[in-house]
Amino acid sequence: MTTLLLTLNVAETSAVEPTAKIVPTEGTVYTDIFLQIRGLEKFLEGDNWPGYRDMELYLYWDDKPLILGLSDPGSGDKNMHYFDVHLSAPNEHPYSDLGNHTIYIEIYQDWAKYLCNFTLTFEIIELLPCNEYLALNSTYSVLLANYSSLNASNNALQTQYNDINNTYHELLADYYMKLANYSSLSTSYDSLSTSYDSLQSNNDKLTTSHNAIIGELGSTRNLGYVFMATTMFLLATAVYFAVRKPKITTT
Repeated sequence: MTTLLLTLNVAETSAVEPTAKIVPTEGTVYTDIFLQIRGLEKFLEGDNWPGYRDMELYLYWDDKPLILGLSDPGSGDKNMHYFDVHLSAPNEHPYSDLGNHTIYIEIYQDWAKYLCNFTLTFEIIELLPCNEYLALNSTYSVLLANYSSLNASNNALQTQYNDINNTYHELLADYYMKLANYSSLSTSYDSLSTSYDSLQSNNDKLTTSHNAIIGELGSTRNLGYVFMATTMFLLATAVYFAVRKPKITTT
């Protein structure tokens, strides 16, 4: 906020060339800058009513207006017009940035007639935080804390992801190994299944042959029994007839 202070106790002097100066010429946004303008009565030489003329001051800091239409205190019976003003730099970017800043002044008479202008320079040599900066810094601190928290969470999630990814690759490698074993076992199974089918077919053939042979052996055994019975019967018959054969008497 610009502070204006008008100093009324000024010694009466004769008309001189208009001058403007500031004290000090460097500082911070909190430095009290004293602006002094003298010699404005020159513009009223020959005027029958110089003490009753109103002069106004317009002051700009770079392109920002700070004072618009400030009346001078030199009126009444005194033939003197001057300005003593206290001001400070606007506490906002870019007007509070480090470096030189222009103080541009225009003087008007009776609200309309342009009289003169002055251009002064004030250098800001130390950057002090303004309200906007403090608000932004507070917001930045909150955002930084949130970012740090989110970054920590992200790092934890990244660690978990890496662990899960490593486990996934281990399981994937194990899966491929088991898949290779499965393929090998499947091939072996197919080969064994083919061999089993071949053995089953051979077994069926052997069973059929076995059953045929068993049948033939049964028939042969029965025939053997019949043959043996027939042989024994014939043998018995032969013995019988041999026993009953009449004896021949020799004379």
